[in-house]
Amino acid sequence: MTIASNRVFLFVHLRAASGGWQALNERANAALAGWPAVIRVGSFMGLFGISNQALFVLLSLPAGEDGRTELRARLPADIELVDTLALRATARPSDDAPLTRAGVYVFRFFDVGAADVAEVVALSRIAWQTFELDAQYAAEPMGLFRFDDPSAERGRMMLLTWYDNLTSWERSRTPHPEATANFQRRAALSRSALAIATRLIA
Repeated sequence: MTIASNRVFLFVHLRAASGGWQALNERANAALAGWPAVIRVGSFMGLFGISNQALFVLLSLPAGEDGRTELRARLPADIELVDTLALRATARPSDDAPLTRAGVYVFRFFDVGAADVAEVVALSRIAWQTFELDAQYAAEPMGLFRFDDPSAERGRMMLLTWYDNLTSWERSRTPHPEATANFQRRAALSRSALAIATRLIA
């Protein structure tokens, strides 16, 4: 476990031509096993929005390492790298400890201008103060990440949120009014947004 500010987080979307996510997970585990610099924060199978022959993986790497190139070299040729995104932690997480809590993990991707990243982070911090305390559901934002390229004028941010189940996710769509206002402002700063629901693979 390392302080998050010293690491680059690599989001990876993997897909195999056949075999299902279970077989893909075993093959991905084998590819990662011999990579001493990497910490696997979590692997995720899809609930909706992702193929049953695909996985999301979130990795932590030393700053400056070209994780995508190294991962491609380690993976079998028939495993497709559908998407990769090099990220830096913002308000959360504080470290790169692997996720262990069972439940639903929703990935949200926001297309945000570099000049607006700080405001998105600040709005999220404030909204979480009421969002996490609502008695109608169980939810916790696990990570809010910005794109790693400091020269990019805009890019994708990623928010990873844990829910105990899909019922909590549905109920959280109408959070406390103060949180709602901040989330609406955050949405206004985003050119586009995409949410995908997954479960953590033990």
